[in-house]
Amino acid sequence: MALDTQTMHVDLNHPLARFPFPVQCRLNRVLPGSERRGGRCMSPLDDLVRYPGLVAPLPDGAPTDFGDDTNGMSRMDEREDNVFYSSPRLVQQLDARALETINALYQRLIPAQADVLDLMASHDSHLQGCSPRSLHVLGLNAQELDANRVATEQLVRDLNQSKTLPFDDASLDAVVCTASVEYLVQTSDIFTEVLRILRPGGVFVATFSNRWFPTKAIQVWGELHEFERVGMVTQWLQQAGFHSLHTLSSRGWPRPADDPHYGETALSDPVYAVWGFKPSE
Repeated sequence: MALDTQTMHVDLNHPLARFPFPVQCRLNRVLPGSERRGGRCMSPLDDLVRYPGLVAPLPDGAPTDFGDDTNGMSRMDEREDNVFYSSPRLVQQLDARALETINALYQRLIPAQADVLDLMASHDSHLQGCSPRSLHVLGLNAQELDANRVATEQLVRDLNQSKTLPFDDASLDAVVCTASVEYLVQTSDIFTEVLRILRPGGVFVATFSNRWFPTKAIQVWGELHEFERVGMVTQWLQQAGFHSLHTLSSRGWPRPADDPHYGETALSDPVYAVWGFKPSE
């Protein structure tokens, strides 16, 4: 908590200790092979209470220093992003189970007939089951954006070179950013722009996992625990002016059998989400 030449102050308490913390558990399904003895044994409760306190705000309301200063927002590869993304990647970055979670969240948060922006988009906006009136996809590779069959407008733009979004004030109902927020080096400017272009009550949703391109992600992203990343993104939204902030973590699901990495890891890619709303006027 504090350090000088003679004294170090350490808080050994769990960050959630000052909050009431009710827990509910629900059995969704029993996985095949549960009658066999041996193998892995995972305790959901142990996993639940091990890390979530890292996203709790400080008692005095002061911002948490996650290390997202100038050095923390630097990257191993500082070349312009259009060099790295010059070749299209028409593949899914996350497994099917993780994408199902993201899609279900977008269906829940995006109203029907909404005007939507997919920020840092690719060929799939993961809006299956949604019914947007318009979908603007903004990304770095024109071929990826052209392959997005749901899009009504494709915009090629490097958000690490431009701090503005090409939309009028209060012109959109929802903005989504899927598995890409870790590549932004100007999050304060971009999140403020997202707030500007949303209509009152509009929602901004950022979803991410534990897979990314290491050379293009901001340095602090790889240094933080997964739950600390949730806390940092939540703080970014709060500092930009978003209200009614929410978070989600979905972990521990079995990896789909048809996934290319099925034999390497037993669990599906985790999904973390942070969302907030533009205050109503």
